Amino acid sequence: MDELRRKAADRVVRKAFVKLKFADFTRTSRECVCAEPTPEVFQSLLEAAHARSSLSVRLLGAGVRFAGEEQVDDAPVQLDLFVEV
Repeated sequence: MDELRRKAADRVVRKAFVKLKFADFTRTSRECVCAEPTPEVFQSLLEAAHARSSLSVRLLGAGVRFAGEEQVDDAPVQLDLFVEV
């Protein structure tokens, strides 16, 4: 969350979400409205999404949606994985 605060300090978080892809390549997602996502919020979302299938998870994504942000095809904004020092 520190990285999110540094990179988007001037933006207001509106929602938190998780997306899962299962072993058979089916997908599901879960999101909630929250202004300050915590690890507990993401854990709760993960548990709810994972309960939808008994299959193994092959891919997991987590992120936030910002207030006033229009998403094209419901695609979240990708943050950089590696930061140059």
